[in-house]
Amino acid sequence: MLTKDQIKTKQDVKRFLMQFIERRKAWEECVRAGRPVSELKSEGIKIAKLSEVLR
Repeated sequence: MLTKDQIKTKQDVKRFLMQFIERRKAWEECVRAGRPVSELKSEGIKIAKLSEVLR
């Protein structure tokens, strides 16, 4: 996944947004199918816990 420091061109922005959308869709499909969200880790998708974010 691109970081904000790596985004330099319009193509980088498009690629970043497409990655975001693809990961969001993968998360939605996982939740709708009733599978554990931890499965997404094998696809390289990091899932933050709310308790970690709000420290």
